[in-house]
Amino acid sequence: DEPTSVLTPQEAEILFDALHGLSAKGCALLYITHRLAEVSALCERATVLRRGRLVGHCDPRETPPEAIAEMMVGGTIAPLQPRAEPDGEGAVRLRVRSLTLSEAQTGGRALTDVYLQVRAYEVLGIAGIAGEGQNELTAALAGEVTLPLAKGAIEINNRRAAHRGPADRRRLGAAVVPEDRTHHATVGSFPLSDNVMLTHHGEPRMARSEGLLRFGLARAWVDRIREAFDVRGAEGDPQAARLSGGNLQKFIVGREVLRTTKLLVLNQPTWGVDAQAAARIRQAILDAAEGGAGVVVISQDLDELFQICDRIAVMHRGKLTPARPVDRLTPALVGLMMAGEKVQVHVDDDPPRPRAVPNLGFGDSPDDPVQDDPAHDVAYRQARRDDADPGTQSPREGPATGPAEPPVDTAVGTAVDTPAETPAETPVGGRAREQAAGGGQP
Repeated sequence: DEPTSVLTPQEAEILFDALHGLSAKGCALLYITHRLAEVSALCERATVLRRGRLVGHCDPRETPPEAIAEMMVGGTIAPLQPRAEPDGEGAVRLRVRSLTLSEAQTGGRALTDVYLQVRAYEVLGIAGIAGEGQNELTAALAGEVTLPLAKGAIEINNRRAAHRGPADRRRLGAAVVPEDRTHHATVGSFPLSDNVMLTHHGEPRMARSEGLLRFGLARAWVDRIREAFDVRGAEGDPQAARLSGGNLQKFIVGREVLRTTKLLVLNQPTWGVDAQAAARIRQAILDAAEGGAGVVVISQDLDELFQICDRIAVMHRGKLTPARPVDRLTPALVGLMMAGEKVQVHVDDDPPRPRAVPNLGFGDSPDDPVQDDPAHDVAYRQARRDDADPGTQSPREGPATGPAEPPVDTAVGTAVDTPAETPAETPVGGRAREQAAGGGQP
């Protein structure tokens, strides 16, 4: 049952080889998954269920994935609509500098020296195996974990936010969708309107001048979310616990996406929803970015990240790699990074870029090598800090008296090209990606 949810692509291939070996020895296998590429790669027969009822059978080796998906949802799935190119460079919506939290502070995995920057019109993806610090990072961005004002590790719309709680960060324009929909994002015994009020109570129209909350407006929000995201079972403002897992997920995402936000953070936004609902949620994410929001999508689904994101970073053991344009990455490469492998990206080996990619600060340039050795970490942090301060010379520029020597990939002993000057910054967002038929298993 969903065995690859906590595996890298490389580990998934090992699993598939083992399953093929068991099948060859006469073992019967029942494989339950929502990932159609895995069904096509592994199975001789497939049974499709929808709303608890048998829809039909097929041979996934001969039936196109699109046809299976239509059986799953009972209709066609509209392709994602492209984003329009922004008129200019987007403003910085989120800036995280050297965020470090202990296990005692997070209540789980520690976060170590996390750097992150997201601009308006951009969708930034964070990949990683479950339990590598994604939930702790989400809590830190939401304001559930706070730091002293002097730390200044988190800025939202150029306002210091590390010391602010969730309500204050929402007033700065942030909206967050946590991973746990039943115990974290909602209160099951509350009606949906009360669950709307949990994150909307700070909105100007949600309270009267004397401070009384307007629950009638909250119920109107429930209707709006139900219609926009096809939340079934939400008629009559029922308790949140009455909704199925997939419909509750659509309600939570709609509650945050439909707000006028400048920063949107989503942790596993399409987990447990059908293909049609997932497409609806992904389109809403792209629409939010097109409207000027900076979006962070934390997901274990690499196909999803490559479909909607402009850049992807990887979280491993509480550390976050520099984010890189998706055009420079492959699922296999991201899988190695998810497993903690040291990865060197060579500029001269990269495919042509369809558009210029700006240096996003803190050394978050696509030309910076991804390494994990302590010596590099020190130099890399210093480079990021120098980038953040225009008055300080970056170590990558070399001394004023002569050009800097090109960095060397110690793993293979070859020099890496270094650009002579920093390219002019250009917009990040706006690149459309159509969903590939069937996704494809790396």
